[in-house]
Amino acid sequence: MFGNEFAPTEIHWGLGNRRFVEDTSMFPPTALNVWMSAARLVDFDQDGDLDLLQSGFRAECLLENLGGRRFADVTHLLEPLLTASLVFADFDHDGDQDLLHRIRQTNDSQLSMALFRHTWAPRSATLGSSMTLELHAPPGRFVLLSASSTLATIDLGSRGIWQLDFARSVQFPSVTIPATRRRDIVLAVPSDPALRGVDLHWQAIEIDPGVVDAVRVGNRATTRFQ
Repeated sequence: MFGNEFAPTEIHWGLGNRRFVEDTSMFPPTALNVWMSAARLVDFDQDGDLDLLQSGFRAECLLENLGGRRFADVTHLLEPLLTASLVFADFDHDGDQDLLHRIRQTNDSQLSMALFRHTWAPRSATLGSSMTLELHAPPGRFVLLSASSTLATIDLGSRGIWQLDFARSVQFPSVTIPATRRRDIVLAVPSDPALRGVDLHWQAIEIDPGVVDAVRVGNRATTRFQ
């Protein structure tokens, strides 16, 4: 990947035998106009794919890797950065990738403690056991969790990218996020052998009860039954 403050972003895919080809067709247009001063690859939603955070002279862009050379712009999950430099690390040892970045205008440093990830789910769950889901959001927000075994990406504009199949999804009762910014949900895993090897996808919507139409779509997490 190439880019700087005076040129748009390019990505060159390795073909093997020291050969590369430029192809940015899978990137949303917003990603190509960042003109990077900083970029990091990180699996921020812990689904096994490397995601990309770009920040530069014009704007910032957070791209979720959907697999198959497909990316979704989920910049709405971040606060405005305009970052000169950045680094990801698990600063508070809770298993989430946090973000430390230096603000361009003031040269100050700011730490964002993984506030852009709504849903955490285990990558695998044993049939007949139980599993724990974590929902993360600011205190007082309502979170609506859904689950589906099929995907159908829907762009909801400023509200985010919804990736579950509405027609084949299950909605859970809404929960309120406490002062700890986290709510755990313990679920029983069915013992049906037909579910072995099935991927169940989770995604949540955050609602601010104090603001009209303040709705934000969170990341997608995936659990495989085994």
